[in-house]
Amino acid sequence: MSVLSALVEHDLLDSASHAWEASGVSISVRGLVRSLRVARPDPAVDLSRYTGWGVQTLDNAESQIRPIVYRGGARRTIGYVFPIGTFDPASDFSASNLDDEFQRIYSNAAATLIVERGIANDLVRQTFEGLPDESNLSDLFDADCAVVVLASRIMAQEGVDEGYVKLALQEYGYFPTAPQEKAGYRPYVSLEPGRRKVAPVSAGVVRFVREISEVVSIASRQESPIAAFIAYYQVVEILSHERFKSEVARIADDAVYRADSWLLKDKLSEAANERKRVNALFANCMRGASNVVGDVERAAKRILGAMATEGLDTMSAADMFYKVRNVLVHDQKAIPASSYPDLLKLVDAVHLLVFALVQNFDPAFDAQVATGSIAEAGAGGSESEFSEQMVVARRRLSESKEWLEKSAGGGQDIWLRSEVERHSLALAGLERMAGAAD
Repeated sequence: MSVLSALVEHDLLDSASHAWEASGVSISVRGLVRSLRVARPDPAVDLSRYTGWGVQTLDNAESQIRPIVYRGGARRTIGYVFPIGTFDPASDFSASNLDDEFQRIYSNAAATLIVERGIANDLVRQTFEGLPDESNLSDLFDADCAVVVLASRIMAQEGVDEGYVKLALQEYGYFPTAPQEKAGYRPYVSLEPGRRKVAPVSAGVVRFVREISEVVSIASRQESPIAAFIAYYQVVEILSHERFKSEVARIADDAVYRADSWLLKDKLSEAANERKRVNALFANCMRGASNVVGDVERAAKRILGAMATEGLDTMSAADMFYKVRNVLVHDQKAIPASSYPDLLKLVDAVHLLVFALVQNFDPAFDAQVATGSIAEAGAGGSESEFSEQMVVARRRLSESKEWLEKSAGGGQDIWLRSEVERHSLALAGLERMAGAAD
């Protein structure tokens, strides 16, 4: 599929053709010819070595050509983002005018992919009939468009999936479909200079990459921040369900719970508590994105405070985030107009929270020491098994204390203190049983 599919009506495609010229590409439909100028210094480009797609972004200044670097193992440049204006041959940043050899090669490939493979057809805003005799390839698109081009061979060597790169770039505000800006909501964008880094995805998220990518893209197209927030929350729902399955599997594998149906019921009910699962997800993020959790907390607290919500001082960041969701979805309360700026900040913070989860999610993170294992150790477990239980309990208590110290003021203090207390009690129980055994 070439760019003709976006420019020419379907019933005229059989009579349409295109040909490359020194100045660009000419398109012919039933004897009518239109020329599109574009810099393409190397006509011998091998398209099998590249892949790409069009994106819409607010990071679209011609000078902002962004290298895409994969951070797994050796950090390697796997491609570039080219603002659509760079395909104007008069631009100082067109392929013919670039000093950087690699940028020149990738830009040349991107221009060819746009025409030959139609990689940005979804963003074409012109028709063949509406084109003047001569124009630029870049004129087919709105100014807030860009093209992502990747090296297929390097991606294969690094084991990088195209779907994950598409998701990862949305963290910076490169959306593969066209967001709408209404009611004051603008999709997230990062205008920070320099490279666009692609971090490895968490093993627990791998099979949800495509689904999460679609959800984030949908969120970017919403007409209001409320709709965007609810859309982003679907990612939390996906990972919360995985957390639930992990907890159920752990509980079901515990002999003590299996032997006591009432205790089993209580533990399963606890695992089904969505608020607690959301707290566990936020704890995942404390390992590498505590600043994002803090941003969520501050914005959510201001919104809830404006709505006279009680008990904010005893809520964790996750509690506040979950409360805002419940206010919007279940209580169906209107957020005060004065809180609108805070809502916009919250949506931006949640956008980044999604990517913190994508990179750090572990469905079994901080799973508690199983009560059944403690009981079994006291009921005849071997000395080595009991010692191992003590080691695990001490390690988990130490980890909880460490995270509490690192996250001071980061929004999860209340929840992490409860984790320290829980692991302290578990260790104390083991130590008492050890003393009894002596």
